[in-house]
Order: sequence, then structure tokens, then C-alpha cells
Amino acid sequence: MKKDGSGRDWFTYIAIILIAALGFSVYLNSLNNGFVWDDNLLVKDNIYIKGLSRIADIMRSEIGEGGRGKYIFYRPIQMFTYALDYAVWRLNSFGYHLTNILLHVICAVILFWFLLNVLPSKAVALVTALFFVSHPIHTEAVAYISGRAESLAAIFALGSFAFYIKYLKTGMVDKYLSAIALFICALFSMEYVIVLPLLFVAYNLIFEKKAAVMKLIPFIAAIVIYFFIRAATSRYPSENLLNIGGALDRLPGFFTAIAGYFKVLVLPLGLHMEYGNPVFSFTDTKAAAGMIILLLSIIYAVKERRDKITLFSVAFFYISLLPFSNVYPLNAYMAEHWLYFPSVGFFLLLSYKLVAIYERDRASMITAIIIIVLLMSYSILTIRQNIFWRGGVKFYERLLKYAPANARIYNNLGTEYNALGESIKAVEMYKKAIEIDPGYANAYNNLGTEYNTMGYNDVAVRAYKRAIALNPAYADAYNNIGISYRELGKNNEAIEAFRKAIELNSAYIDPYINLGNLYSLSGNPKDAINVYREALRADPYSVEAYNNLATEYAASGMRREAIELFKKALQLDPDNVITHGNLAFAYYADKEYGLAIEHYDKAVSLGIEIDQGFLNRLKPYRE
Repeated sequence: MKKDGSGRDWFTYIAIILIAALGFSVYLNSLNNGFVWDDNLLVKDNIYIKGLSRIADIMRSEIGEGGRGKYIFYRPIQMFTYALDYAVWRLNSFGYHLTNILLHVICAVILFWFLLNVLPSKAVALVTALFFVSHPIHTEAVAYISGRAESLAAIFALGSFAFYIKYLKTGMVDKYLSAIALFICALFSMEYVIVLPLLFVAYNLIFEKKAAVMKLIPFIAAIVIYFFIRAATSRYPSENLLNIGGALDRLPGFFTAIAGYFKVLVLPLGLHMEYGNPVFSFTDTKAAAGMIILLLSIIYAVKERRDKITLFSVAFFYISLLPFSNVYPLNAYMAEHWLYFPSVGFFLLLSYKLVAIYERDRASMITAIIIIVLLMSYSILTIRQNIFWRGGVKFYERLLKYAPANARIYNNLGTEYNALGESIKAVEMYKKAIEIDPGYANAYNNLGTEYNTMGYNDVAVRAYKRAIALNPAYADAYNNIGISYRELGKNNEAIEAFRKAIELNSAYIDPYINLGNLYSLSGNPKDAINVYREALRADPYSVEAYNNLATEYAASGMRREAIELFKKALQLDPDNVITHGNLAFAYYADKEYGLAIEHYDKAVSLGIEIDQGFLNRLKPYRE
């Protein structure tokens, strides 16, 4: 489409609107989804995202450390976006899902822009972006908050690639520097982008007829520096991954994955997230099918080597899959979200062939119908798949159909039953997880917590001790056994357990709170105050620590200090019902009756259990 007299390219504007509209429409029903699976560790329970001043903690930590989760991934940009979300939305999952959708749409728009620099056809670029933004294979990266790293890395990688191509075409240094800067951002978003220089080489060879290796030196240097930083921040070694044999032993799994990827791209039904890491051999049917698909793809690309777009599409797909080949041990032989970036090659080839057929006059109507039907089918399937990501019991029960021997699924299903107050079912699920994996410390810890909830504290202690025996550095288990000891009246053992939890993880706020509460209930206000102060040094964003310390100050007659701490708690959580109630009592004691009325009325509106006696005392001071 030509530009109008003003120089505007209306095709591009309309294309961007179409991409954005389709992206938002297919993911709109994911906005009300909650936190699920890793979202709890990466977002909900992660103290490092709960304050923009903790960026330094994010930069020197692996992604789950602030939530006490053990991951080997270093993705500070992903965690920084969660911190931005938390600053706006707190723990309202709606905002995090909205950000995921925005990032996915932005990625599709940047993909369109990138392809405009590669292709002579704007139509191919548009259709590719529309397939990309609507295909259900990407629900794991979009409808799942923890999948955000995929879209972040792809945004920066595609942007880097586009600027690199612009540099090749114009020789402008600023384009080259932009490509390097975006590549560095991509590296700190997700690890797979280390293959981007190989994609540059592929582009150079296919379109420029030369490798231009010297131009890649800054990108290689960035990778080296990244690995040095990565090594410095690593706390959990790769041995924590499920490592099955050597690279050659794992290779059949990659071929099996290729067959699986081809299937879910062509026929995206039965999508799920838990493929596990079973052992395959080269003689397995699926592994053989994957080898045949790979071989036929290479033969087809070589045969069509004069067709640069075809060759580039195939090269893009397989080069982008290399980081997920399991040559370096991964936690699964395949995962749908790993297709986020490689799928660009698949959608590009599909769009290119369909548009080529469309441009033949006799086939234009049929091809247009095929494209529309594909887009409608992808959209309907994506909308349906978003429902799966709402979480809850159904989420894990569905996963069990695909991975019936997965201990973690049973464990998480137990936590869902716990949240519903169905303790017997929760216990059953935790025991099933332990039956599958007798060394699963987390399941023992959760089992102990369930028994504690049911009032079986002695039984809970035994479960916690087993968790600690399996993992002597398990701070959560020490904190939880301390709670059980407290319930059993064994205060000395409880204090020892809480102190051990703090020693193991000084950033873990719960044992501070529990220890301070125990001192307070035992009539040791000075010790309680000291512990709550320690808690605030560990986590300056703990509303509970501010509340508890302020309560101790108020009880000690330090009302003004208490009021200031309550006010700080409200700055962190303006709708905290407990803080408003506490502040009302503190203001009343300080004879500031108007403020006492204001905060107690707010507490009542937030659902506090009404203290009729206090309301009666406030009544004379109401206007």
C-alpha cells in the first residue's frame, strides 16, 4: 500500500492496530486469572519485588531467591518488571496478567517491524505477526505470569536483530550500538538468546553471502561478560536439575521434542506444561519421527536454497531451538513455552507459502479463507486454553492426566485443597507426593503444616523433622516446627527453631514475626521489640513487622512512636484493616479522637470485626 500525501504508511498503521486488537481479544479472558505454579515463589511470596529500592537484591540473585525458591535462572529484567507491577498493583494478579498481554502484543508488533526489514512483502510480515500473536502455543508464556521472560527476551532479541539488519544496510553506527544494547537486555531477560549471533551469521550467509564474523565480536564479548556475572550470582548449581546421563543419552529426547513441537504447532490440542524428563532411545517412534522431520526440513531448505525466505525460516527455527536441545541438562525434554521465539521461523514459513499461493489469482479466495480459518481456530483455542491457566484444583487435576507420576503436581494440589479448607484431601495429596518421591522435603513440610492446622501438633513435628533430615538447610521447616513447638507449650524448643530458621535465611520474615510474637506473649516486650526491629532490617516492607513493633511500643506507653510506625505500615498497604484498627486505638489513647474515628470507620468499611465497646467510646466525639 502506498503512502498518502502526508507520507504516512497506512498499511503499517492498520497492521499494528490489527495485531494489537487480535492479541488483546484472545487473551482478554486471562486477566482474571490468579497466581499459579511458580507465580507464588516468583511474585506472590517474593520480597525482592516488593520495593523498587531492592533492585540491588534482584541484580545479585537468581529469580526465586526472594521467595525462598531454588532456581538456577538469572533473569533480573524479568524480576524488575514484577517489581514495577507490584509498585502499581501490589498483589492484584489482574495487573500482572495485563502486563503479560501488553508484552506479548509489543513482541508481535516488533516481530512485524523486524520482518519488514527482512522481507519484500508487508503482507507476509503481517500474517506472520497475526499467527504469532494468536496461536495457543504461546498461552504458557502469556496467560502464565511466570512465563513472562519469554516475551521480554523475544522483544529485545527481535529489536536487536532489526537494528543489526539496519546497520548492515545503512552502516550507521547508532543502529549497531542499539543492536548491542538490546542484545544485552535480552541476555538479562532469558538465557536462550545466546544463539542470536548464530542467527546473525545465518542472515549474513543467506542474504549477504558472507559471514561477517568480525561484526559479532561485541555480541560475543557481551555473552562472556554475562556468564561471568551469572557465575558470580549462582547459588544453586546445575546438579539440582534432573540430569539423565550424558549429552548423547539426552539427544533422543531432543528429537522426540522436535516431533512434539511439530505436532503442537500444526495441531495445537492437548496443550499442557508438564512434559517431564523421561529417557528416550534413538529407536523410539517419536524420536525417529523427530529425526525424520529434522532431516526432511534440512533437505527441503537445501533444495529451496535459492529461496532465501524459506532457507531463513528453517534456519531460524532450528537455531533458536538449540538452547533447548538438552545437550546441556534441562528440567524437561520439551516445554511449550520454549517455542515462543523459535515459532517465528515456523509462522514465517507458513505465512510466506500461504501469501505466495494467495498472490496467484486463481487461488486467492481459497487461500484468504484458509488464513482466516487458521486465525479463527488459533484464537478460539487460545481463549479456551486461557481458562486452564486460572489455576486451582482443576489446573492440577488436568496436569495429572498428562503426568500421573509427578510428585510436585500432587504437592501443589495439596496446597490448593489446603486453601479450600479440605485438610483430609490435602493430607492425601501430600502423602501421594511422598509415595512417588520419598525424598521430597517440601511435601513433608506441607504435610506437617496440614497436621498442625488440624491440631495434630505431635504428628506435625514428626513430619517437619523428616523434612529437615532430608534438607538440613530448610528454613521453612524450622519455622514451622517452631510453630508446632509453641502450640505444644515447648517455648524453648520453639525459640531455638525460629532462631535456626533466621540463621539459615536472614531475609525470611516469618520466623522473626513468630519469634517476636512468642516473646510478646511470654511477657518479654524488650526481646519482642528487638526481634521486630531485626525483622524490619531484614524486610523494610513488612507491614506485619511494623504493626507488631508499633503494638509493642503502644503497650509500653510510646504512643507517638507507635503511631508513626502504624502510618508507615499504611504507606505500604493503605487498605490494611488491622493497621487502621490499631491506629484508631492509638489515636484514641493519644486523645486525637477525630483521627481515631476516621481510621476506625475505615477499618469497619474494610471488614474489621466490630468492637461495639470502642464504637460506644467514640460516639461522644462524633459531630
